[in-house]
Amino acid sequence: MDGRTTIAVESILKKHGLTYIPEAHNYLKVNGDILDFTGLPMSKNELADKLLTEIEITPDQITEYKVGYHRDYLARWLVDEGLPYSLDEIWQIREECIKEIARKQCELTTDRLTMRPFRAEDGAMMYALNDDPEVLQYTGDVQFADVAAASAFLRDYDQYEKYSVGRLVVILKETGETLGWCGLKYHPAADEYDIGYRLFKRHWGKGYATESAKAAMKYGFETLKLDRIIGRARVENPASINVFNKLGMRFVEPYTEDGMNWVLYEMVREIQI
Repeated sequence: MDGRTTIAVESILKKHGLTYIPEAHNYLKVNGDILDFTGLPMSKNELADKLLTEIEITPDQITEYKVGYHRDYLARWLVDEGLPYSLDEIWQIREECIKEIARKQCELTTDRLTMRPFRAEDGAMMYALNDDPEVLQYTGDVQFADVAAASAFLRDYDQYEKYSVGRLVVILKETGETLGWCGLKYHPAADEYDIGYRLFKRHWGKGYATESAKAAMKYGFETLKLDRIIGRARVENPASINVFNKLGMRFVEPYTEDGMNWVLYEMVREIQI
């Protein structure tokens, strides 16, 4: 990976005095023709030009074998290039790059809004957002102990790199003001994705929740090819339910959780035949 073909990592590589780090990619090659290299921001010809080495592996070698081969290659590369890093250090820099790529891929934009992943410095905003009882009223969440606790939560937030989704800070393009957050969240125990949004009260009723949620769901269905996205709301929260309806979601069922009455909505991906 390098800063030219993967802009998100340019500053990280520069910070560590590197121009590139050899990365391992899987791709399908038949009769000498590269047929699939999903996820790489380059053409097939560019990929072929950038190959440093190539080996054939079987599907069962995609995980442990591939990682072992990659680390062995990096160890030799560090020696050949005379770089002042241990294998573990260069692997950590690589992980930093991978995380930044995942975060960059989650960024979204609409006519009025930009949406980006959380940063630790958003802790003060998150604390202020949750400090309004009306904002938290129907969420089931509680306020952070302090701004430091909110920042720590955001620093450890790993949905972007693990699942390619996550709640995103919503910013008004015209003024640069932070409106709150919106986005998808993956729940591994249930193997499902939900849409969520939380805005400062002064921005309610302006269509921002619907606009940002539409962008997040479009990303989920069109980019990630998700089959289903759900939405949950307390029955006492008609504003959130109204957003579900504006999004075109379908009512599934009412349910009770922790003594509270909720409704479940869903949208499934349309498959063109």
